[in-house]
Amino acid sequence: MNVGQLFECSLGLVGSLLNRHYQVELFDERCEQEASKKLVFSELYQASKQTTSPWVFEPEYPGKNKIFDRRTGGPFSNLL
Repeated sequence: MNVGQLFECSLGLVGSLLNRHYQVELFDERCEQEASKKLVFSELYQASKQTTSPWVFEPEYPGKNKIFDRRTGGPFSNLL
């Protein structure tokens, strides 16, 4: 259930950036292998291209975002 919640949060971010609403029944793989991952990644990619927020989807690290240390302003090095 935790992975599904992360996908839901990602779709919520995309929805707010693109002014879209998503209705997803279940994040399971009954229809296709990795169907939920493909949906979320493709929507994140579209949001990065259609908005002024390219950070939404980084092709080198799909599904991950850089987290910055607020004290130093630099990114944390242990993202992977």
